[in-house]
Amino acid sequence: EQGELVFEPSDVEYYFEPVTIQESGTSILKNELENSEDGAGQIGFQLSNDGTNEIQYGKSNYYSFQHPHEGSNQIPLFIRPRTYGNNVSSGQIMSRVKIVVMYN
Repeated sequence: EQGELVFEPSDVEYYFEPVTIQESGTSILKNELENSEDGAGQIGFQLSNDGTNEIQYGKSNYYSFQHPHEGSNQIPLFIRPRTYGNNVSSGQIMSRVKIVVMYN
């Protein structure tokens, strides 16, 4: 027998887990291509979910949907390049983060 799995959108929370190393003492994700031939050097990314406040990483920093509703709910994400050193040039920047979704 098949059943239906129903989620209440208001019970869904998520947090951000950096895959890329963070610059010490900051929320800046380092550039994984920092030392590669095509890399932009010491320029990483800083993430925000509202365009103003930096995202805090880890399981102790849960976020929830602002206006949860049935169907699709978007996770807002603003990305800004940020320097974390003086070795900067034109080139590629790659930083990664994992979004972990939890249903309570």
